[in-house]
Amino acid sequence: MKPVITTQPSSVAAVQGRPLSLSVAATGYPEPGYQWRKDGSNLSGATNSTHAIAAAQEKDAGLYEVVVSNRVGHVTSSTARVTVTPATPPTVIRQPLSQTVALGTIARFEVIATGTPVLTYQWRKDGVTLSGATQPVLLVSAARPSDEGRYDVLVSGPTGGVLSQAATLALVTAPIPPTTTVPPTVTTPIPPPPAGTAATGAGSLRILANPASVTVAPGSPVLLHVSAAGTNLSYQWKKHGVPVRGATGAAYALRSAAAEDMGFYTVACSDGETSVESAVAVLAVGAPQTSRLVNLAVRAFLSPGEVLTAGLVRSGDGDKQLLLRAVGPTLARFGVAGALPDPALELIPAGERLPLAGNDDWSSVSALPRLLCATLASGAFALDAGSKDAALVAQLPARPAGNATVRIRSTVPTEGGQVLAEIYDADGAAAPGRLAGLSVLGFTGPGEQALLPGFTIAGSAPKRVLLRAVGPGLATFGIAESLSDPQLTLFANGLTAPVAESDNWTDTPELLAAAASVGAFALRPGSRDAAMAITLPPGGYTASIRSGFGTTGIVLLEIYDLDP
Repeated sequence: MKPVITTQPSSVAAVQGRPLSLSVAATGYPEPGYQWRKDGSNLSGATNSTHAIAAAQEKDAGLYEVVVSNRVGHVTSSTARVTVTPATPPTVIRQPLSQTVALGTIARFEVIATGTPVLTYQWRKDGVTLSGATQPVLLVSAARPSDEGRYDVLVSGPTGGVLSQAATLALVTAPIPPTTTVPPTVTTPIPPPPAGTAATGAGSLRILANPASVTVAPGSPVLLHVSAAGTNLSYQWKKHGVPVRGATGAAYALRSAAAEDMGFYTVACSDGETSVESAVAVLAVGAPQTSRLVNLAVRAFLSPGEVLTAGLVRSGDGDKQLLLRAVGPTLARFGVAGALPDPALELIPAGERLPLAGNDDWSSVSALPRLLCATLASGAFALDAGSKDAALVAQLPARPAGNATVRIRSTVPTEGGQVLAEIYDADGAAAPGRLAGLSVLGFTGPGEQALLPGFTIAGSAPKRVLLRAVGPGLATFGIAESLSDPQLTLFANGLTAPVAESDNWTDTPELLAAAASVGAFALRPGSRDAAMAITLPPGGYTASIRSGFGTTGIVLLEIYDLDP
């Protein structure tokens, strides 16, 4: 029987120095042989169904095909294009921030770096290597006096390495209120009082106009300005909470903005007796199309019999590899009480009734090495060995809609508790497909019942996103017990002041155009839903959702990528 190709080779976007492979599947009798060709010429020794290159180089880019033959006949596959992106040296674009935490609480350090191919990380304390600290995020659990010191991280790639600036960890014996951290990138800040309300009475110090956020191209000038009322005023600008040397005027100017200037700026105004700090101004520098949404992490409380639903929208060509996790028992390692004892998850593509993949008890997956590699590459924290957490790596096929749902529940219907739902883009930056939207639908209430969503932007440039917290708008879909007045506050990980806030959205042309551009369902004008469109630097963020009336209910949080 003449050979018949059942699976054609797919195009590959590889990174210099990383492995790549092309494969074909065929039937025939006698069993067929294979000859791979590049740009029309036979490749010596490439005579298997899979053609692998251990470390791709620029010379390996080209058009590949394979001739499948036996004594009855032969057939030539379709052409697969291989592109090879040159490796780039690592560059730190956000340094770890110094921390002051209460004795016995968690400290969190994070570095954001760019470079190809996959980077490696090694944290140090006071110049001494920390065993096992090899992720972009370093958690210091139950901080004690011996943990105080200077922390830095060596970021390495095949073309070299770079050492971050040192961040200092200091302890106080009394509790400090701003931040409680849960893994991996979800931070639950307690909002401070609104900026500009430090004092009362006639002639008190107050901020009249906060500095405005701005997005500029590299090399452009930047001017941030604050207006305050008071006498004998002095100023101190801060970036990521750290004072900027020499920035002591009402205005802060940059002649030529660069990527390292990107971040969150505030200014402290003082009259010698009292001080007030401005709201956060976001400075975004660069072309947003080069960054990606790569992660959604949501901590939620599941009552017995309830389901937590997360969603994703993908765009671009090719299949999308996802790392999905439902973490319960391992949360105890981070001081989270009342974790869900045995969560399970399933991935359901849009339009399908049956799951594409599912898991209960992560260590039972058939492709465990693949799961462990994806966990390491994504920067996710390791799950406890033999735990009943759920996790899997799934290949979501390219579909016309490109949407899918992740459902998380307890395997024991009578059990409830805290669970952390995570969606990771497990493909590299060179992959043609990307996550265009992420969402979560769940119950939110006070204290431990709060829905705590976080997301991560990867890359070296800013990204414009649309965030919506939908409560009343859910009535359109028959959800009666929705949150009546959701208030949405956005925080950047490591900062206590909010980056942006929204309550009772307004149908501005900007928000209407943003929602229409991504296909989001329409909100009723004047409703008590919340929405914002904002440009953000790369990094981790947390969305705090609370009710303006102090009530509980179901809420939908949506995060859309607004960049084309």
